Amino acid sequence: MLYLDLTDRYDISSALPIDNNKYNYYAVSSSLIFDNLVNLPWLNFGKLRAGYAEVGNDLPANNVYDTFAVIDNFGSSSLFSYPGTKANSNLVPERTKEIEVGLETKMFNNKLSLDFSWYKKNTENQLMAVSTTTATGFSRKWVNAGEIQNKGVEVGLNYSPIRTKDFSWDINVNWSRNRNLVVSLYGETENIVLASYQGSITINATKGQPYGVIRGFGFKYDNNGNKIVDANGYYKSVSDQIIGDTNPEWNGGITNSIKYKNLKLNFLVDVQKGGDVYSLDMHYGQGTGLTSNTGGLNELGNPIRNSLADGGGVLNVGVTEDGAVNTTRARGDYYGGAFYWGNSSRNPSAMTVYDASYVKLRELALAYNMPKTLLGDKVSSASLSLVGRNLWIISKNVPYADPESGLGAGNAQGYLSGSYPTYRTVGLSLNIEF
Repeated sequence: MLYLDLTDRYDISSALPIDNNKYNYYAVSSSLIFDNLVNLPWLNFGKLRAGYAEVGNDLPANNVYDTFAVIDNFGSSSLFSYPGTKANSNLVPERTKEIEVGLETKMFNNKLSLDFSWYKKNTENQLMAVSTTTATGFSRKWVNAGEIQNKGVEVGLNYSPIRTKDFSWDINVNWSRNRNLVVSLYGETENIVLASYQGSITINATKGQPYGVIRGFGFKYDNNGNKIVDANGYYKSVSDQIIGDTNPEWNGGITNSIKYKNLKLNFLVDVQKGGDVYSLDMHYGQGTGLTSNTGGLNELGNPIRNSLADGGGVLNVGVTEDGAVNTTRARGDYYGGAFYWGNSSRNPSAMTVYDASYVKLRELALAYNMPKTLLGDKVSSASLSLVGRNLWIISKNVPYADPESGLGAGNAQGYLSGSYPTYRTVGLSLNIEF
């Protein structure tokens, strides 16, 4: 009925400075099976769980002391060079501390089950190679970057509305929400640039903000929250603003599994709500007149690409510096025009930041389990499956691209450049067991 697990581990790492290369970490977790205690006829199983764990971490080898890299011989000479990343002999181990509580239940003859978790995780002394001025001779340096906090909830729900001898229908719903925060950074640092991209865009760890905010030229607003437009009809911009957050508000999915005799159908609908991406494709597409919004008719019913004298141009919604409603249309009849890509003098980078929400038919699978009468004595089971992946983007907000087709990887998310169409894959699978 009651369980308790204790774990302790002690590591010595050769990848850390010798004075700081020893670290101890531990975990404790417990669970209570309570369904027999409450004696509810509709409750088949109930478990409460809680746990606390600490995990230590080191860094890749050869980053404590600066050493020369040996380049293959050039003729009879050997070449040596310093790497681009500065080593650090004062590093300490990274440590992650996490607490989690959860509830698991099965109800109504196991037709309905629920798995709920709440967690909070803090990573301290995070080991990271951060950007530094190249005047030092290096482009990056290893540091204990600071502390990052993640906390959130995860919910899994399973429901079987129909179960008969020949027919069954199972529904699985999962939902998760994570909130992260850069609690502190090393020294007096207020911001670490994780990646820098074309279009004056950076992905950042900013103190007091979620990890992975997008910074660039943002709109200039008045005290009433209105966008300010200059004398030529263009939006005014302010440099180095937070213009997006790559973190989604929540993620979820619904899987349906329908079985009739030997035939089984599975399909998964995947959902993301929120998160932002910057599109360099739209940045250049608008600047060169390739995207559809750079053509068509304006509010006067005239072609946008007419000259201003002929009633063309775009009326950007906003106010002038003195607070009056903007009535000046920006030109749309030349290279760049009213949709000039974000820079310090015209429309800001925030113009091409988009909501990364999506709804997708992530997977569809149809399987047939061959009956025993067709298999013979030597084959125990056989199935034939038709499986499709990424079959349909049901809904999205990013123009001309899949929100998941970002250029970045790892820490650097939220940037689209040269996005290829998402692959739709269909496969046939035959599985035989002897």
